[in-house]
This record gives sequence, C-alpha cells and structure tokens, in this order.
Amino acid sequence: MDTLGALQIFVRAAETRSFSETARQLRITPSAVSRSIARLERELDARLMHRSTRVVSLTEDGELFLERASRIVRDFDEAKEAAALHGKRGPRGTLRIDAPLGLGRLVLGPKLPRFLARYPELRVTLSLRDSMVDPVADRIDVALRIGEPKDSVLTVRRLAVGEMVICAAPAYLKRRGVPRTRADLDRHECLPFLRGESPRAWAFVRDGAEHPFVPRGRFATDNAELLRDAAVAGLGLVCLMDFMVAPDLATGALRRVLADDPLGGRALYALQPPHRQASPKARAFVDFLVEELAPPPRTTGRPSSR
Repeated sequence: MDTLGALQIFVRAAETRSFSETARQLRITPSAVSRSIARLERELDARLMHRSTRVVSLTEDGELFLERASRIVRDFDEAKEAAALHGKRGPRGTLRIDAPLGLGRLVLGPKLPRFLARYPELRVTLSLRDSMVDPVADRIDVALRIGEPKDSVLTVRRLAVGEMVICAAPAYLKRRGVPRTRADLDRHECLPFLRGESPRAWAFVRDGAEHPFVPRGRFATDNAELLRDAAVAGLGLVCLMDFMVAPDLATGALRRVLADDPLGGRALYALQPPHRQASPKARAFVDFLVEELAPPPRTTGRPSSR
C-alpha cells in the first residue's frame, strides 16, 4: 500500500473528523478514504478510528499514532516546500495560524489577502481565540501573541512594537471634552481591557519609569475588537495598540488624545514549535508580517506651507 498517502489521508481525517470532508479536500471519494484507513488499521493491527454516520473520532491507539503520523506528514510537506523554493516555485501547502481575536479581525484580516496573492500555492487556516494555546499539541505553524511570551520551549520572534494610543470618537469628545492631562482621565469614561476580572492598567512612562493608571468605565471586556467598537460608538476612551486602530484614526472615526504623554509600547511576537522554524511557508508569513507592520519612514524637514 502507499503508506505515505495513507498517513496523509489519516491525518486529514483526524483533523476534519469527517470522511466526506477529507474526501472533498483531497479530491477523492469518501469510500477511498474509508478503504485507505481500513488498510492502514490492518497493517498496524490496531483500530485507529471510531466510525459513525456523521463523524469519526480517534481511538486511544489513534491518538497515539496521530502524533507520529502528523510529524511524518509535516516533515514530508516541509521537504516538498524546500524543493519548491529551490526550484523558485515559492512556499506551498497549508499554513496553520493562531491569533487573538481582536488582532486577527483588525490586523490580520485586512492583510491576509495580500499574503495569499503573493503566494498562490499556499493555503491558510486561521484560528482566532484569546485563550492560550499549545502550538505543538495543536499543530500550529505560527501563533501570534501580544506581550512577551514565557514559554522557553517555543521559538520566538518579535515582529513589531506597537505604540499604545488613547483615543475616542469625536462625538464623545464633543460631549465630554478633550482630556489634556492624565489627571483629566478621572472625569472620563475609560473603557478597560480585562485580564481575568481585573482591568489592565494604562502604563504612562515618565523618566524611564511607568506610572500606571487604572481605567474605570461602564463597559469592560477582554476583547480588543469590542473595545474598539465601543469607542467608535462613543462610549468612552480606549487604549489600544496603534496598528489596531490605525484605520479608524485615518478615517476620523477615532481621534487620538494625550499624544504628548507617552505610554509604554507592547510587542507582537510570533511563536513557533522548534521543528517548524525552518518551514518555508512559516518563514514567508513571519517575514511578511515584519514587512507589513514596519513603522512608516520618518519624514525630515518642515512641511511645505503651500
């Protein structure tokens, strides 16, 4: 039997939990998927999957076998990618990305079409969740996280440092006034980003030291996109990374305040399992983000008076 092909079918079926979806993705028939896995089970003398009319699930032996089988399939895919790059075809295959919900919706979503257009033989699956994930166990190629990660097992690359900006809708500022100093914030609706049940402080920086301000407002959430939506709707002031609100600042939906009172920046990191670091598709994506998130060049000289 074609052992590598059978492993590829088994891994895809384990991911989709569906023979019909596996067949659709691999462009074969569901019966071919079933026969391939049955032959693999006979060769291993072990039952790998429970079948039902709607879904399939892994047995205990299947869970153990999946870890090794996935590694073999990944190694083969990476070998194909390396050969393709050597032949100037560019990276290809499936790239699995995981990111926080707000970052994915506000930053990655608008940029991914350009990335896919640049690499037409790549397929991207993007999972968005604010909870921590294990890139190794979840078979993620690149996990994006804001703030310095603490997992020393993963390969970490800093992509960009985002400036934290305080902003609000023009309608809110007209109604409540524009804060001129940090002390003015006590009189405003300041919409907190939650870490657990506690609001994350806005870290103002003076003389190299942080001076935290704990925001208080009638609406708080652990989702950056909802905070941004609340600010655009005029509910209050928010403090978010600059590249998450850049489109709204450009269109005037949000207006920046306290720009002369700097806040500490926060870095965006790419996390990769060590065995994925050399993957051409993962490297292409990480390099693309570094390029996309690079700050614009600073202009010199005085603006023209014309």
